[in-house]
Amino acid sequence: MKLHKLYTLILCAIIPACIISCSDDANDWPVDPSYDAPFRSTGFEAKTGSATSIYITYKGVLDASKYVFEFSEGDSLLFNNIVRTVDILADTLTVYSDNKAPTKREYRTLFEDLKGTTRYSVRMKAIDKSNRETGYVQLSFATPAEQVMTWHRFGINDVTIQWDAKRPINKFLYGIDKGEENVYKTRTLTSAEQAAGIATLTGLESGTRYNILLMLDDQNRGSLKGVTLGKAGSSLIEVEETTNINELLTAQVALGNKNLTLSFPLLPNDGIYEIGQINIPDGIESLYFAGSSTEKELPKLFLHAVRLNGVVEDITFSSININARTNATAYFFNVDNAERYFKNVRFLSCEINNISRSLVRLSAAIDVNEVIIDDCIIFNVAVSGYGFYNTGNKNMSLKKFSITNTTMREIGDQVGDIQGVHDMFIMDHVTFCNYTTGLPKFIRWRNAPGGSQLTNNIITGTNNDAVLNSVYGTQYYMDFTSCYKTNEWTWGNYEFTNITEVAMSGEELFVDPRGGDFHIKEGVRFAGANKVGDPRWWE
Repeated sequence: MKLHKLYTLILCAIIPACIISCSDDANDWPVDPSYDAPFRSTGFEAKTGSATSIYITYKGVLDASKYVFEFSEGDSLLFNNIVRTVDILADTLTVYSDNKAPTKREYRTLFEDLKGTTRYSVRMKAIDKSNRETGYVQLSFATPAEQVMTWHRFGINDVTIQWDAKRPINKFLYGIDKGEENVYKTRTLTSAEQAAGIATLTGLESGTRYNILLMLDDQNRGSLKGVTLGKAGSSLIEVEETTNINELLTAQVALGNKNLTLSFPLLPNDGIYEIGQINIPDGIESLYFAGSSTEKELPKLFLHAVRLNGVVEDITFSSININARTNATAYFFNVDNAERYFKNVRFLSCEINNISRSLVRLSAAIDVNEVIIDDCIIFNVAVSGYGFYNTGNKNMSLKKFSITNTTMREIGDQVGDIQGVHDMFIMDHVTFCNYTTGLPKFIRWRNAPGGSQLTNNIITGTNNDAVLNSVYGTQYYMDFTSCYKTNEWTWGNYEFTNITEVAMSGEELFVDPRGGDFHIKEGVRFAGANKVGDPRWWE
């Protein structure tokens, strides 16, 4: 009992002492300045930008007054060549992804005026209202190749190049494209050319592939690979407005000239070469029709038909505006004789207009290598039937049919009515649009193709309110996985397998699809932007 009283007295003495001692501030000791800092930002990432810009995302820092970004050029997280420091006040930021917690609130900042093809390191710290700094967060990224070029056109012995004058260059480096063994010459730009943002590089060889670099001193700001017009080693003839093409060809065969390049200069006052029909005589091996113009406008030809009187190895139309004026001849190429045909035909960077029926019809038992259409604008073809491309003989064969980087408007009946043997059928990066023409089926296969590749295309327009089928008759599988359609036209029994439908019409998506302008409208978000359709409409 005495012990119990003793313990009680001891506890009564200890408890008040503890209470008194606890009233002091237990954390009132000096703080090491190196640790007196806010927490650094999280979520510091580089997002998709361009050759000269980058988006950087990051989370907020509690009570931050500003964020400091430092860019180092040419290294990977070494920061031994800091070329740029950017201070951003916290109260000027726009929230990208909001959150109640400031440290989970996401911001996204665009940094511009970077160099293309360059490795950068960037680090960021925040400074709070008490002037305390966070530690750095950092990352490294590489910009892709820059492209200041906005337009170009190859001629027979030259190329005209246009670029954004606000992103200056002062010379071209150019040479015949030999892969990694290129030897470059220098063409210095005049001050007037630099200010205008356009120049013509002359003295090139015809029919030759060149590699051209657009330079600002030692900085590569763009590049161009392409082929000058004409066939290398062919006889070059400049056509005049009054030249009779058929008489000219006959005379050249009599002289023993089998390989010809016909140059069509741009005529003044919107002039047109009134040709009508060309009859290629027997004895011609290759014939190249080249539009010779350093302007954006193409030389114009009234030409409704080309007929053959022998076997021609190659026929090429390049940089020419062809208008058939809906002539009753119907087919532009109508190959119906096994002794009169071509092995290869190409339409490159052309405008093709108003052909009543097919651009190419092959109805003889012949073996053809290629039908190539690239970088063209095609309008009002096959509205009278038979389709854009037509084969009417089950014993014919074609190694490759290809339409690429092309805009097709108001195409009738079908893109292809196809029988015979076709090793490969390709449509890639095509913008296809019908408003006033009803297309009932996209492709009619009468024989199974060796292979088909329909990629990166977009189909739009009302199709004149007609139902559109992907194919017709006997079905062969075609996959439209990387392709898009707008929502104003419907398909019938045969769907476009794996195509992606855009939740808007063509007129909601494009600037002026009825008038032929397929730039994406400003402010419209489209997952296929700069990925699908004719690249000429990309920003």
